[in-house]
Amino acid sequence: TFRTRSVVTQSPAELVVNVDGVPLSTTVTAEDEWQTVGLWLRSNAAGKLNLEILNNNDNYSGNDFALDDVKISNDPAIMTGYNVLIVQP
Repeated sequence: TFRTRSVVTQSPAELVVNVDGVPLSTTVTAEDEWQTVGLWLRSNAAGKLNLEILNNNDNYSGNDFALDDVKISNDPAIMTGYNVLIVQP
């Protein structure tokens, strides 16, 4: 899980999550309020994966965003109690 929000709302960030270089199908638009994003991911056979969170909004100004409370765990209970957007089931 991670939390994100827009810092400057005139042109909100469009966050794309890539796993091992492959973008997930859902784009997360950063909002004025904090939102929690949950990811169900599977590692490769060696137990590894590369995770990238990219801003797809390339406007020169106003696309700033914040990330906070990044949690990586093999315990699905970390999503309990959150209104979570599931990006990859």
